[in-house]
Amino acid sequence: MDRLDQGTLPRRCDVLVIGAGVSGLAAARDIQRAQPELDVQIIDVAPQAGGKLRSGELAGVRIDLGAEAVIARRPEGLALIEDLALGEQVHHPGPGAAQVLGSGGPVGLPADTLMGVPSSVESVAASGVLSDAGLQRLESAVAGGELGDDASVAEVIGGQLGSEVVDRLVEPLLAGVYAGRADRLSLRATIPPLWAALQHSSNVIDAVGAVRRNSPSQSGPVFATVDGGIGSLPAAMISRDDLAVSLGTAARSIERTADGFAVAVGAVPEHRAIQAGQVVVATQPQKASRLLADVAPLASRELADVATSSMAVIALAFRRSDLDAAPSASGLLIPVSAGTAVKAFTFVTTKWPHLTDDYVIVRASIGRVGEDVVLQRDDTELVESARADLAALTGITAAPVDAVVQRWAGSLPQYDVGHLARVERIRAAVDAVPGLAVAGATYDGVGIPGCLNSAAYAAQQIIEHHRIQQRRYGKETS
Repeated sequence: MDRLDQGTLPRRCDVLVIGAGVSGLAAARDIQRAQPELDVQIIDVAPQAGGKLRSGELAGVRIDLGAEAVIARRPEGLALIEDLALGEQVHHPGPGAAQVLGSGGPVGLPADTLMGVPSSVESVAASGVLSDAGLQRLESAVAGGELGDDASVAEVIGGQLGSEVVDRLVEPLLAGVYAGRADRLSLRATIPPLWAALQHSSNVIDAVGAVRRNSPSQSGPVFATVDGGIGSLPAAMISRDDLAVSLGTAARSIERTADGFAVAVGAVPEHRAIQAGQVVVATQPQKASRLLADVAPLASRELADVATSSMAVIALAFRRSDLDAAPSASGLLIPVSAGTAVKAFTFVTTKWPHLTDDYVIVRASIGRVGEDVVLQRDDTELVESARADLAALTGITAAPVDAVVQRWAGSLPQYDVGHLARVERIRAAVDAVPGLAVAGATYDGVGIPGCLNSAAYAAQQIIEHHRIQQRRYGKETS
């Protein structure tokens, strides 16, 4: 059995993990597997585990309302699926490709790009994504100068290839990952292979070509999901390793004690302390900043400066018989210049045809950094806004038979210029406090692979500290 939400909080444990998203769950799992004698407990203020991995019902169909896939060309997500014995439940996307809103309407993404950055003028011209003026600017591109320690995506790519390339190709892809803006996002942090290539070639197009030539040949699908969606993975993780999770439990502060930490939990003024030998903070950066204020003040100040973006997912279900035709593309990316509330549509039942034959399901994503006003609308207004943009861009005017709105407040840390250096400073400050670790989307990437890698780093810090303590007190048994 698993130990999810027993209703009785521990008063003492060996390791307390704050945050039951995929990072916290993975960190707890790794610690528990390496040191099974430790009592590892997880708490989270949310009413359910999983963080941004969440599914829900729409017209009787279970769909993802947060992360909807793992990257099949990276090992971490598929390794997790195999570890959970879900390998036989894997599904890959259908044949429909993603589109982007170009100068004359939706067009296919140009071939041979890297996160939207082109490797040839010809492929961009053939796609029709740019206006004549934008294409002329691309054709007149010249190599850039010295990069320095970091630079924004817009500064480097826009400076060479023109602002239209950034607006219509690069930023729509980055917005889908970070809900951020190219004039703030760090090129070094968000497209690291391109940054590395630009250390040897000052020409962006040549650098993208070099990355593609030097990358191992990868065939097969880019993405994968499982029966029940990616939102089913947290419950499977809890069950697989019998993880102890207490939900609806707010952590308020962390204080150092003679033998570890005292974590204040619960509502004021009735909060009480959990005595923990070691602590992993696996929360959003602003919450982590507040928790670390006393025990790791330098890390706390750095985390306070990590901006976050809020967003909402609006899922709409249409009877297939009410539409003239189902969308043939898997999604539509929309540039900021289009002036729409929606930044992207995912045509869920085109992308994942195994889900249902009865409905056409569309997911709309709303929200970029700095667009909190848009998200202050109520659910009904968000649904109507998504429907209006969908009708204008795709011609789908039918009334949905069901709709779901999922809000993600402050959920996406922004990898702004200087982010990687900030992460180094945060980790150095936290690592200087024995028995303390951090994990989450802030550190090694906002996707599932990055979260799992941050969890592995945090778990190793905790495991190593425990082993040092064992040796120090003569308790090493192996």
